[in-house]
Amino acid sequence: MPLFVLRGRTRMRNRTWSWLVLSVCIFLAGTSLDAQIKRRYPFPFSTFQLKNGLTVILSGEDALPVVTVVVAYKVGSMHEDLDKAGLAYLLENLMLEGSRNVGRMQHVSFIQRIGGRLNATTERDRAIFYQTVPSHHLATMLWLESDRMMSLSINQANVGHWKKELALELSRREDRDPYLKGSQVFDALLYPDFSIGHSTIGEQPDIDDLTAAEARSFYRTYYRPNNAVLCIVGNIDLNRAENLVRKYFQGLPRGEDLPAHAASNDSDFRIEGYTETVESARASSPAFFLGYRIPKARSIDFYALTIIEYIMIRGNSSRLHERLIKREERLASQLSGGIDTRHDQAAFRFFVASSNELKKERCQKEIFSELNKLKSSMVSEKELAKAKSVFKRDYVNQYATTVDKALFLTHSWLSEVPWDELATELDEYLNITPQRIFYTMGKYFDQDRILVNIKTR
Repeated sequence: MPLFVLRGRTRMRNRTWSWLVLSVCIFLAGTSLDAQIKRRYPFPFSTFQLKNGLTVILSGEDALPVVTVVVAYKVGSMHEDLDKAGLAYLLENLMLEGSRNVGRMQHVSFIQRIGGRLNATTERDRAIFYQTVPSHHLATMLWLESDRMMSLSINQANVGHWKKELALELSRREDRDPYLKGSQVFDALLYPDFSIGHSTIGEQPDIDDLTAAEARSFYRTYYRPNNAVLCIVGNIDLNRAENLVRKYFQGLPRGEDLPAHAASNDSDFRIEGYTETVESARASSPAFFLGYRIPKARSIDFYALTIIEYIMIRGNSSRLHERLIKREERLASQLSGGIDTRHDQAAFRFFVASSNELKKERCQKEIFSELNKLKSSMVSEKELAKAKSVFKRDYVNQYATTVDKALFLTHSWLSEVPWDELATELDEYLNITPQRIFYTMGKYFDQDRILVNIKTR
């Protein structure tokens, strides 16, 4: 099976499944279960923990006869050693190789045979595996996930197979992205810490040297119940779902307690202003990356920075879309960016490609001009309300379907968001004032920025 069928952050956002329609977010009281904490949010959910440390999240919904099962682990590329880049990504693929009672790729083939969908992704600090199936197959999904959590098959043959596949993916990635080289230089400058600055997929020399023994050690260390969360959302009976979870997962052995990753301090958010030029034989037009370091998610200024993202770049009516894309002469052929969060560090970044050097330079001036306007004068209430409206739409869409809800709850747990804060999180964003925008702009958007220009050869 092609590698790209099973992963990708963009596919995690895909809500176009023909057999899934938008579910209705309703305010209902949660069902009380033994040893569970009843939670209220735009949708009800309950949590409990097994003796082996596995956290379980359950949320019932009767809109469709489907269920989404997510198993996620607190492990990603930031847990790799310096010369082992790509090991976490390799493990994501090895999770398809079968286990004690499941043959190679049988997990995938079963889900496809019953009309289900599945996906997986590995990020800096998390590995997520999820599937949506008809709800009467819940027991089978839990058995499949518990079997590979307990007894994944890792040997030299399947490690060698996936190393070759990753080499092909690296080659395809370079063909698809003519600005990849510049992006890698930009990331290394913006995030000098190797743990979050290197590519998740790794580099070819490191991948070539990975061994089955290293993969087994990585799996046994991190793919343990006490380093994982299981989230079930859909048309389920909560008591039956709890009993099934206990049946299939309670007997799995607990792993060693892992030390917490060292937290970043304020100095990690500061960079010195730096500009670099990268020549690219693959790029057909000039481009640039621009970035500013900002504090982590849910810090005191993060809510205002998120609304600034919507004012500047999110949506067709944002300032930069109006200035660079929609104007008659169209200064930019590509425009993207926004807040990039990597574990407990983050950056505000822009990417722009233009048809020639003159337009590229004008794009840079337009971005600096708009940033300076937000630093020197208050945003209007009308523009702020428009940005908040677009943000609220995107925020609510995070829990539009069963898979969206399951991923939303999973990411919240992985990010260590206190459950009680979820109920008021949206208000934190919507309560941002023009004064708060003004103050935040002056605090972070200064001359300490990273600029990487891409020149064509």
